[in-house]
Amino acid sequence: MMRSSTFYLPVQQYQANQADNEFKYRILHDLFEIGPWRIPASSLGKNFKPNFKSDDNIFKDIASNVDIYGDKFIYIYSINKIFIVWNEPLFIEGNLSITEFFNVEFNNKFRLLSVILDLSEQLMLPEMTCSIAQLDAILKYKNIFPQLDLHGYSYGGCLKGNAIWDLDDRLNDRGSGNSKKGFVVFTLDTPPTKLPGVAEEEERRKKGRTSQIAFCQPEYLLSLDHLRANLPPLPNDILSDNTLGHWDLFWKEKNAPDERWYAAAHLPKEYEARDPMLDVSKASVTIDFGTSSTVVAMRDKNGEISLIRIGTSDLSKDVTPEQYENPTILSFDDFTALNEAWRAVPWRPFVRWADVQCSFQAREELQGRVESGMTGLKSWAQEKSDGAPLFLRDQKGLEILLTVPKVSDLGDIDEKFSTCPFNPLEIYAFFLGISLNNQLNHGGRIFLHYYMTFPVKFDRETRDRILLSFRRGLLRSLPASLVCSPSWDPGCFTVKEHANEPAAYAAAALPLLPEVEEETEDDDFGDPKGDEDFEDGEDDEDFEDGEDDEDDEDDDDEEDFEWGETPKKNAKARQHKHVAETESLAYARIKPSDEGVPFGVFDFGGGTTDIAVGLYRTATQEERDDDGWAEVIDIIDSAGDNLLGGEYLVQLLCFAVVKYNIKKLRELNTPFVQPKGTELVPGTETLFAESLVARSNTYELSRLLRPLWEQNALAGEEKGTGQITVSLKDTSDTPHDNVALAVDEDALRQTLRQRIKKGVEIFFATVSQAFKQCENLHPERFHILLAGNSCRSPLVLEAFRDTAKNTDLIDGTVKTVIHPPLLPKVGSFERVTLKTGVAIGLLKTLPTEPIGVKLRTDGKEAPFPFYVGKLVNGRLAPVLIRNVPYGEPHDFGKVMRSGSIKVLYTLSPMAQENAVERGKDCREEIIDWGEENFRKRIIIMAKTPHKVSFFLAGDDGKIIEESERELLLEMD
Repeated sequence: MMRSSTFYLPVQQYQANQADNEFKYRILHDLFEIGPWRIPASSLGKNFKPNFKSDDNIFKDIASNVDIYGDKFIYIYSINKIFIVWNEPLFIEGNLSITEFFNVEFNNKFRLLSVILDLSEQLMLPEMTCSIAQLDAILKYKNIFPQLDLHGYSYGGCLKGNAIWDLDDRLNDRGSGNSKKGFVVFTLDTPPTKLPGVAEEEERRKKGRTSQIAFCQPEYLLSLDHLRANLPPLPNDILSDNTLGHWDLFWKEKNAPDERWYAAAHLPKEYEARDPMLDVSKASVTIDFGTSSTVVAMRDKNGEISLIRIGTSDLSKDVTPEQYENPTILSFDDFTALNEAWRAVPWRPFVRWADVQCSFQAREELQGRVESGMTGLKSWAQEKSDGAPLFLRDQKGLEILLTVPKVSDLGDIDEKFSTCPFNPLEIYAFFLGISLNNQLNHGGRIFLHYYMTFPVKFDRETRDRILLSFRRGLLRSLPASLVCSPSWDPGCFTVKEHANEPAAYAAAALPLLPEVEEETEDDDFGDPKGDEDFEDGEDDEDFEDGEDDEDDEDDDDEEDFEWGETPKKNAKARQHKHVAETESLAYARIKPSDEGVPFGVFDFGGGTTDIAVGLYRTATQEERDDDGWAEVIDIIDSAGDNLLGGEYLVQLLCFAVVKYNIKKLRELNTPFVQPKGTELVPGTETLFAESLVARSNTYELSRLLRPLWEQNALAGEEKGTGQITVSLKDTSDTPHDNVALAVDEDALRQTLRQRIKKGVEIFFATVSQAFKQCENLHPERFHILLAGNSCRSPLVLEAFRDTAKNTDLIDGTVKTVIHPPLLPKVGSFERVTLKTGVAIGLLKTLPTEPIGVKLRTDGKEAPFPFYVGKLVNGRLAPVLIRNVPYGEPHDFGKVMRSGSIKVLYTLSPMAQENAVERGKDCREEIIDWGEENFRKRIIIMAKTPHKVSFFLAGDDGKIIEESERELLLEMD
C-alpha cells in the first residue's frame, strides 16, 4: 500500500475551485487590512495571495459601518454573498442553504469567520427574508448577542443586493459617539422556514442532492460514488487503514492522467491509497438488457451466482425480489450540468445524481413528468440513426433532442469522447458499471468481462450499437488510476454477445422443471419449482427430503409480485398439493436425451415477444471434446412478435379507451400517442400525435389502466365503476383535471385476450414449422416454457391451454406440457424466475461451462425474419420465408403487362400456413419495371434482415445486375 496527498479532478472543477479560493483569501486579506478585529496571520493560510491591492479593498466604502457590542464585532455584508464576521476566524468551505445556516451551532467555542450563502445558486431567490423579531430571537437563541435588543425599532432601510442596509441611528455604538453606525439585517417579513426555496432545498436533500463539499476534505473523497450514483458513502477507515485505501488516490510514480482533462489537487494531508488492480475480479458479468427492466448477474470465485441491484440507495435494507429487476429508465433533472460533467473527463466522470437518475429512483422521478425521462432505451436503440430525434425536456425546462448514435461513432474512448453526441445507452451502462465497480461491494471489486444477450430478431446494427454503447459506458466506470496505469491492457476489457434471450432462459429453467404437468386445469400462479441452488450437478435442498417448504404458507400471502385474479377458493391448497407432488417427483425433472427433448420458449416481455423452439440434448462426443459441453440447448427455429409486449398491451388499452371517448377528448383537444400497428380511426386526425403532451397524456392514462392488465381489474375507487378520472393536457399545454372517461372493463379484457391469443397462435405455428425440419423427431412430450414478466398474467396460461387443445403437433401424438411461470419467492431472492432466468442462464452457458448453446445461424447477422410474396386469393403467398439464407435467389414470377408487380410482406409465421389476409398484419409495395419488361422473369433474394433485392433475369436465366430494385421492409 501507499499514502498520497494528491487527488485528480476535472480541470474545470479545479479552476472553479481555485477561483473560489482566491475570492476567500481576498476576503481574508481585505478584512485583515480593515480591522479593528484580531485576525491571526496563520488563518490566512499558505495559499494567501499577498499581491492583492489595498486600493481595491472590497470593504473600503463601508468599512466604518461596523457595530460593536461588548467585545464582539459584527458586520453583515451582502451584495452577492452574505458574511457574518466577528473576532475569531474560521472559514466554512462551500455553500450553505438557509436551513443549514440557521442550524449552525453558534457559541463561544465555534470560531466563525464567515458563512457563505450563495443565494442565486442554492435558493434561486431574488432576496432572502426574515423579520426583525425572528432575527432577534435567532441571535439570542444562538447565544451570539444576548444583550442586543432589536424590538421596538422601525427599519426603513434600502435594498443592497439580497439584504436591507439600515442606518437607523438608534443602533449606535453605545458611548462611541459615532451616530452613523448601521446593522445589516435580512430582508423583512417571512419566517426562515417559510422562505421560498427552503422546501425545494429539503426535497433536494431527500433526492440525494447535497451541497458541494470541498474536494480537499475527506468527506468528499468518501462521497464520490454517493454524489455520482447515490451509493452509500465509503467508510472512514478507507482513508486511514493501510490494508484498505482509496482507488482514486493511487498513482504510481511518474504516472498521471492526461492534464488536458485532469488537474492535480493537493490534499491537506496524506491518506491511504489502494491500487485498483488488486481488486480486479476474474468473474464474468451477464446483462439481460430489457425493455422494462434489466437484470445483472455474476458468478464469484466460489462458483456461486448472485444478482446486482442498481439505483437502490440503501444497500443495507432488506432485499426484495423486485430489486433485482432494475428499471431501464433515465430521468434528467439538469441536462446541461450532466452533459458538462460527462464531457469533462473520460474515466469515472463526476456526474451528479442530482442531475440524472436511473433505475428505481428514475421511475419515481418520472411520476407525472414523463417528458423528462427515457423509458424505452432498448426500443430507442432499434431506431435508425438518420431517423427523427427523440424530444425530451429536463426539469429545468431545457429541450433536449437525442439522436440514435451511428455505430461508426462508438469506438473506444479517445480524445474525441468530449465531442461525441450524447448517448443515453452509454449513461445507463455507466451507472450499471458504477454499481458493479466500486469499493462498497465486498470491500472493492472491478469486473472486466461482460456478456450480453439479445432478442433473436435484433439485426446486426442494433446489436452492435448496444454492445459498443455498453462497452463505452462500462469502461468509463473504471477508476482512472487503473485505465491510465502502464500495466493496463485494453484488450483485457471485453463486452461480448452470447447466445440469445430465449436460449439463455431455457438453459436456466429446463433443468428445474418436472417432466409432467399437474392435471389441475385451473392452477393458480403459485410457485411449484422449489429454490434454485445454482450448483451444477447437485439437487436442490427442497427436493432432497420431499417435504413442503416451511415458508410456503407465508409466501402465498405475498402479493407484491403476483399478477392476476385473486386466488379462488382452495387455490392455496392446490398450490401446496402441486408443490408436494413436484417435490415427490424430484427424480422426474427434465433430463437431456441423445435424441433431444423438444421445448419452446415464449418470452413475453415488456416490449416484444421472442419465440424459440429447440432440443435439450446431450452433447455429441465432438462437442464434449472440443467445447467441454455435457448438455446442449439446440435452437432449431426462432421467431417473434414485435407488437406483443406488456407495455404495448397497456397502450392498446389506452387506444381503446380513447376511441370509446373520442367525442369528449376531441372537444378537449387532448392528444395521445397512437400505438404502432393500429388502424387510424376516422375523425381522429388531430387526436393522435408524437408530441411531449401526447406522451404525457398517454402515460397518465396508462398508469390508471395498467392494473387492468397486471391485476385483471382497475384499482382503487375506480374498480367496477365503469369510468376513470384522469388529469390531461391539451395541445397548448393547459391542464384539464379530473377528466371522467367511460371504460368497459369486459371489452378491454377481451382486447387483451384477443391480442395474446394471436401471439400464442404465432408460437404454435413456429413450433409446427420447426418440427417439419426434424423428420426423425418423435417425442413423447413437448415442453412450453413461459418467460418474461408479462407471462405473470393468467390470460397467458389461459390462452396457451385453450390453443393447445385445438393444435396437433406432428401427428397428434405429442403431449403438450405447459409449465407455469417461475415466479419470484420471498426469502429466495437470487433464484431463476421468468425475469432473472435469462441473465442466470447466460452465466450457465458461458465458455467453459458444461451447458452449451447451438444456434443454427452463423450468428453474425440476425436471421431473415420476414415472409415476402405475392397476393393470391386475397392472402399473402410467400416466396421468401423466415430464415432463408441471405443472397440465395428465388423465382418471384414475371413482370405483369402493366410493367409493375405487387409485393406483400409480413413478420407473422402464420403466412407459411396461408393465414395472413391482405390488410391484416402485412404491408404491400409496388415495384415498377416498365412496360418494356413485360413477361421478363423476376428474381428475389434477401440481403439483410430488413432489405430484399429484386432483379430481372435475361433469356439465358442470368441475373441482370443493373436491374436491381431494393425494398426496405419495415413493420411498426
